[in-house]
Parts: sequence; structure tokens; C-alpha cells
Amino acid sequence: MAIQIFFIPLTAAVPSPITGQPQNQAVFETENASFTVTFSGIVSLYQWQVRHNGGDFVSVSDGCGGNTGMYEIKTTADMNGWEYKVAIDDDNGRTHHSSSAALIVFSNPSDKNISEHESATFEVTENSSYDYAWLEDRGDGSGFLPLLGSSGYQFSIPDATSDMNGYKYKVQISGPGINDYIESGAATLTVNNGPVNKISSSGGYGTENVKIIDKRVTSAPLTQNTNPAPSNNKSEEMNPNQNEQPVVSNEPVEKESQSALRTIVAVIFFVLIAGVLIVIAMNMFKKK
Repeated sequence: MAIQIFFIPLTAAVPSPITGQPQNQAVFETENASFTVTFSGIVSLYQWQVRHNGGDFVSVSDGCGGNTGMYEIKTTADMNGWEYKVAIDDDNGRTHHSSSAALIVFSNPSDKNISEHESATFEVTENSSYDYAWLEDRGDGSGFLPLLGSSGYQFSIPDATSDMNGYKYKVQISGPGINDYIESGAATLTVNNGPVNKISSSGGYGTENVKIIDKRVTSAPLTQNTNPAPSNNKSEEMNPNQNEQPVVSNEPVEKESQSALRTIVAVIFFVLIAGVLIVIAMNMFKKK
């Protein structure tokens, strides 16, 4: 019996001509994000593609460099989680697809305007893959300094006082797609001494917290004597608030007194007239 031996040719795996894949990018909103790719062969066309929230990849229609090896775009908060990749056509008519890279967009903290002793919370986009470190600037010339124990995407002040008016806060984030760290814009804390009445949009008056000028004192403030001078009037000492009592008008009482006086005068007048008439009548009767 003849033994037949079959040889199965083995083909070596051809390495991808894409030598540098796009990497995840993490930025704060309104900043630019850029994705790059490197290709070892001759390229006839680059075409960057984007996928929104789990949909299909489609060719990019905005940004800069959509048909080059580097694509750049200005970010907005709603772009968080978008994915980017590139399709590359070589000179032999073959198309090569890169791996996808994620875009992480963090929101900036917002300014806070509150009344004294209220709480204020500054926050950015939450992502468990990243580390957060908050900083505070008290406006004393020291600049932004780290806040101990502030390692989450939120930082809260439970009881803000008036001397914190004008403090600024920002956060540094480190993690995937970030070299060292990225830093947010600064948010300002405004602490009002109390609510201020202002005209509402409906035309009436409403209580609303509005921003006020920083009232921190840079020199010794003028003081006002709040203790009144001693009074020689014992009644005033016993009732220090007597000057604040409402003034009662005596006008109705005066009108009633004048009316009663006129009535009495009229009665006396008529009595006198009647007496004179009686005297005259009696004299006439005697003559007869």
C-alpha cells in the first residue's frame, strides 16, 4: 500500500500596515481633541469616521483633517463617549481599518451664587476610570491650592460663609488618554449676605439671590456707636421703644367734642329766649 503524504502550505500572517493606532482622548468641553494614525505603505486616501452613542460609523463631516493622518475637532459636552476610527486605502486598492478610539469630554464646573450659610456643590462629568483632584483659590495671592479629601467628581461646601465670597474652584483629572493631567476652567463662588428683592420676569417682586460685590475688608472698617446716650427721662428708660409706637390721631374725638359744645350752646340760647318771652308775657298780663 502506497502512503500518500499531503503538504498543506502555510501562509505567514501579513502584518498590518497601520503601525500606529488612534488613542483614546480625554479633554474638557470646548477644547480640541485630535486623533492620529500612522501607515507604513503608500496611502491613496484617508477617511475618518465617527460613531455616535452606539450607532454605525459614518464619515466625519466637520472638524479638520478628515482626509489626512491626523483628525482634529473642537468638542462639546454632548460628544462625550463618541468613537473615532479611520479607513485607509493603499495604492493597491485595498482598504485598511484602524481600531476605534473613544472621546471622553468632561464638563467644566459652573459658577455658584448662593446666600450665606447655604451649601454649594461644584461638579464635572462623572467617570469611574478617572481620578479627580480639586483646587481652591481664596484670592489671597497664594493661587490655586489642593483641597484635601476632594477626590470625587463633586466638591461640596456645606455651609458657605460671607468671607468665602469670590473663592474660585477647579479640578485636575488624570487617567486613560491623558498625559499627566488635564485641568478644568475655574468656577467662582458668590456668597450673598442675604436674599435681595428684585423685579421678577412676571412683573411682580420676588426674592432672588443676586451677585454682589466682594465685601471683604482690606483696611480697618469704620465703626458706628450703637449704644444710645443715657436719658434723664425715666419713662424713656423704662420703654426704650416708645418712639417706635404708632401715632394715634385725635381728630375724631375733637370733632365729637365740638359737636357736643354746639348742642349745649344752642340749648342755653333757646332757654334764655324762652325766659325772656315768659317775662314779657307776664308784664303784659299785669298791665291789663
